[in-house]
Amino acid sequence: RVEDNLVTVPFENTVINATGIATKPTSAKAIVGIRPEKIGISMKATTENTANNSITTTVTEVIFTGNQFTIVTRTIGGQELRATIPNNSHFEKPEIGEDVQLEWKTSDTILMGEHDE
Repeated sequence: RVEDNLVTVPFENTVINATGIATKPTSAKAIVGIRPEKIGISMKATTENTANNSITTTVTEVIFTGNQFTIVTRTIGGQELRATIPNNSHFEKPEIGEDVQLEWKTSDTILMGEHDE
């Protein structure tokens, strides 16, 4: 659904909101993109900012590369999502198998095109 430059895309048991539109959608199936460094990670759901996107995922891999962590997760439907988090004292590293919330701004979400099945 497109309304005033806001695209709402159904995704599993939630919706993803996007304001960046690379391609105007013509069908209900879409590909959205979020840069991994724009995704935050939280150990619990937040409801403070309704403009943000959030999805519960399960951690499948934690990759340490010195200056950052790449957290690989899977949604309940099996979709892999990655978050890149700077290595600093404020980051609480999740454990493999732990459920986490991935959160990002609507303005960081870009509609990339349509999905062909």
